[in-house]
Order: sequence, then structure tokens, then C-alpha cells
Amino acid sequence: STLDRSSAASDVYKRQQIDDRLKEELYQYCVNGPRARNRVQINSGSCLTEEGHHFFRFNSFIDHLGSSWKIPEERIAQKLKDKCGVEFNHSLNVDGKTMKVCRVKQLHIDKIEYKPVERKKSNY
Repeated sequence: STLDRSSAASDVYKRQQIDDRLKEELYQYCVNGPRARNRVQINSGSCLTEEGHHFFRFNSFIDHLGSSWKIPEERIAQKLKDKCGVEFNHSLNVDGKTMKVCRVKQLHIDKIEYKPVERKKSNY
């Protein structure tokens, strides 16, 4: 029936919206959020960027999302893995201790920089 199809479509759309928002939040957190100057500061909720990766604690990211996210943490974790390429349980040596953190390839700022669009000859 048409109704089922449209509600399925809207589910997909909602999921897509959630994925996009999550990517945006991850970007905000890793790129614009509190910066760790050293590995120890990951413990206080900052995100460390080194050697082309961001390192952070999942809990810190959850805190960053805030309470408006009604999605269970396991689902957020799953989406971070599937949609955002976040690797969980990455071992990071912090002051001689091994800490399990999330790791994601450095998110580039290029989506924010303004690039003038090359205007091709008009098609009109």
C-alpha cells in the first residue's frame, strides 16, 4: 500500500537526517570543540588531533551531544562506526597506561572553506 511505502521512505529520511546530524556533531566536536594539547587531556573531554587522526572518548562525545538526542548510546556508537568511520577501542598510550579511545580519520575543514565555483559557459 502507498501508506506503508511513504512511511518507510520517511523512516529512511529520518535515519538519513540523524546520520547527517551525527556527522555534523562529530565534526563540530573534533574540529571546533575543546582541543587536547596532549594525550592526558583526552580524559577531561577534549579531542586530540595528531598524525592525521582525532582521538576522543565516546563518553565525551555523548556529553557533547547533550540530552536532546533520544537515541540509545549503542545506536549512536553503531552509527559512528558504520557511517562516520569511527574505530572504537583503539589503544592509546597515555602516561604509560593504555587507554581505550575512539579514533577517526582527521575530518577536513575544506567543507567550510569557500571555494569560488568555476563558471562554465552558460547552458541557457
